[in-house]
Amino acid sequence: MRRPEPTRSTTATPGFLQEFLYGYSGMRWRDDRVHLDPTLPPQLTGISLRELSWQGRKFTMEIGPHQTTVRLLNGAAMPVEVRGQSKNLRPGQQLKVPTRRPDLAPTIDLGRCAAISADSSDPSSPAVAAVDGDAQTFWQAKAPDPALTVNLERPRRLRTLTADWGDERPKQFTVELSRDGHHWTPAATVEGGQTKDTVDLEERTAALVRLKIGGEDDDGPQLHSLTLR
Repeated sequence: MRRPEPTRSTTATPGFLQEFLYGYSGMRWRDDRVHLDPTLPPQLTGISLRELSWQGRKFTMEIGPHQTTVRLLNGAAMPVEVRGQSKNLRPGQQLKVPTRRPDLAPTIDLGRCAAISADSSDPSSPAVAAVDGDAQTFWQAKAPDPALTVNLERPRRLRTLTADWGDERPKQFTVELSRDGHHWTPAATVEGGQTKDTVDLEERTAALVRLKIGGEDDDGPQLHSLTLR
């Protein structure tokens, strides 16, 4: 498979994060086409990817809250596939497609697109990536023993927490619950995490859920998704 050519310029609104090139755009480079599946969580206002290169063509991609616009700047016509639909995009032509919004899709995941924060994050792997409904993006800390907090805004009865770590797993993590953000109760400690860990929360009630990772000497593990039910 042909690898993508280097991009000359990539920017975002607000602030470009490198993983968005493949995560939120859903971009996959094929030998005969460019595959796209744009998505955007409500925490982001938009993403701009400029002067991307594929097999001698240059194009831009503007991902908005409701609509994504792809414009071919130069080169031969470019085959583009979006969610099973294909179009041959000519130079100067625009392709407009709906932006997927995981926060508007029905789900039983109480943490989907919830307010979230972390005391440490790699600039290219922010906390929001753990709850954005996109398995291609992930949160990763830059400092040892980081903590990630999900705010559900009001007390909810919780049955399970599922953490999908992908290939980078933690040595240990602890789940803590709180009703008010001041008093925290340990719910579980997991040693030697699996690719996907599910923790029984025993239908406890909490408005905030905190994940504390321990035992990491270097960069933390990659949390692709955190699901609360």
